[in-house]
Amino acid sequence: AERKHLMDESMNVMISFWVTGDEFDFDTVTQAVGVEPTQTCSKEECRNPMFACTRWNYETGYIQTDTVSDEFEKMVDLLWDHASDIEQTLRDHALECGFSIVIQAEEGQSPAIEFSRRCIQFAAMIDAEISVDIY
Repeated sequence: AERKHLMDESMNVMISFWVTGDEFDFDTVTQAVGVEPTQTCSKEECRNPMFACTRWNYETGYIQTDTVSDEFEKMVDLLWDHASDIEQTLRDHALECGFSIVIQAEEGQSPAIEFSRRCIQFAAMIDAEISVDIY
């Protein structure tokens, strides 16, 4: 099967920034991050024992786009000025954070995935993981 690159084709991409930990106050994280979460879940509410932790999440929802990097860049732009507050809050409360990138691609398409230096630098500043899922 021939694979097409998506450089000229659009795909649906969702970017989320998440914070997890044993137990923490959602308002503390919201204040540090500077945006309201789209979803929160306490350790007690979590149904999956593998992920039994408290979770704060901000996601874009699916966006039709030509490139993953543009949407990731927009998320980083939103959070950039809060980097030191995020990093301090994570350290003070023993929390972890990361970015999840979900791509819905058509069968036979292979999305081009690249991250700008700025996105990599930001993720490193706040000690964030980056995961990519393609469906």
